[in-house]
Amino acid sequence: MLLPYQFVSIPPVQSLPGRPARLVDGNYTITNVSTGQQLDASNSIKPWEAARFAPADKTANQEWTIKPTTDGNYTIKSVRSGLLLDVASAKTLNGAGIVLGTAQNGYAHQQWSFK
Repeated sequence: MLLPYQFVSIPPVQSLPGRPARLVDGNYTITNVSTGQQLDASNSIKPWEAARFAPADKTANQEWTIKPTTDGNYTIKSVRSGLLLDVASAKTLNGAGIVLGTAQNGYAHQQWSFK
């Protein structure tokens, strides 16, 4: 089952006067505000398997490296597998599944923004 988009909370941001806030490079957990569960890659060690939310367990399965792209967005990489958070089949419709995929030259379906 593919994971639908969900609202999440992401902590630390860095902001300079007159500039938009930016996430600080580093590792994060991504927590669903409604359920308190964390984005988890324990079932996603091969490309194109679904990411999921699961109870917090403080393992590398739930750690994500967030890095800025050159256009102001971010990539989100699983610490456990090294795969990137990806919209399945690059779909643009609401409810598209979220999987972990191999890096694909900065395609938009592997880039994320935080507002």
